[in-house]
Amino acid sequence: MVTTGPGTESDPDWTEANLMWLNVVNAGNGGGAAYLRFKVNEPNQNEGMFGVLTNNQAGMPAGNAAGTLGFLDAPSLLGTWGMTFSNDTNVTIFGPGGVSTNLIVNEAWVQNFVDPLDITYGAQPNSAAQVGEEVVLANASITNGGVALVYDNFIADNTNTAGLNPEWVIDAGEPNTVQLFPNDPAQKLVQWTLPALGYGVQTTPSLTTPWTTLSGPDATNGTPPLVFTLIPGALMSALVPGADLANTNQAFFRVNQQTFVQLQVLMPGETNAPGTPTGKTGTPDVEFLCNPQFPVTINACDANWTILTSVTDGVSMTSNDSTSSAPVGSAATSTLVAGTVQIPFNFGQTGTFTCTATDTTNTNIPAATSSPHA
Repeated sequence: MVTTGPGTESDPDWTEANLMWLNVVNAGNGGGAAYLRFKVNEPNQNEGMFGVLTNNQAGMPAGNAAGTLGFLDAPSLLGTWGMTFSNDTNVTIFGPGGVSTNLIVNEAWVQNFVDPLDITYGAQPNSAAQVGEEVVLANASITNGGVALVYDNFIADNTNTAGLNPEWVIDAGEPNTVQLFPNDPAQKLVQWTLPALGYGVQTTPSLTTPWTTLSGPDATNGTPPLVFTLIPGALMSALVPGADLANTNQAFFRVNQQTFVQLQVLMPGETNAPGTPTGKTGTPDVEFLCNPQFPVTINACDANWTILTSVTDGVSMTSNDSTSSAPVGSAATSTLVAGTVQIPFNFGQTGTFTCTATDTTNTNIPAATSSPHA
């Protein structure tokens, strides 16, 4: 993210003529390192910042670029990083754990940096294997003599507050890589690879409990609706609010294809059970010949037996008991409402029979037959 005004391009290390860069990197084992880099009079190039070391800069590790003033190791990558200028040429860079080091900027270089200055905050993966990883910028500040010129706590506010906070804009070249998170410590950022068309995000606190659908036409939970972001490299991400999680300390996620591919017929005593081999649990109740009609449930399901509430097809039901009865005879017809319908039914003789449901709207959906019922 950058402040408005000049310098809002996505590659200031290349485009800008004069630049000073506090480059914080993951040093491994939880540690971090910061390199103070610079270039002057180099618009649309950066050989001075990344070229081969041309002079002996005391204390610099072997192989560092010419435009590196110095570096700082810290025991943790997470924490507050920054730099403080005591005058035009003396700068202190500091990091987590109270570590710091003092550096001197060549006075001739300083003459190239004049008001106004533009400040850029950002992150980059640096390798294809790291695409999709996230960096959380909790807050950013700029002070002068102890007076806050700019301060924004992104964890505490959802929108920018008038006053000290600047108006933030996203680099034009990175429209899908920055997301302002609400103040919700329990929220989770979930990512998955494409394809995602026709899929819904589901969550469960345990792999032994049912899945809750959070997005798509068949969402049973998810308020407010999830916001999806496409990340370059074919990744999708969604920020799941803590209110949508049954257990904020542990949660499992998956994306489930929400495509209508099959009907399901449930007899009394059976319950829909998405994610199981048969898609149902329970055993059909025993019905007696003299009993009134009992409800047979027909569901529109995806390949995982999740009921798709967006389906409103017409369905018909028949039975291999030729003496069965229904409101309109043995070929009872009805319409799915929110993906389901119950048809009153009754067998006309003793024995064990089945009911078969057929989609009368979409002939590509195969007929479905119930469990044997007595």
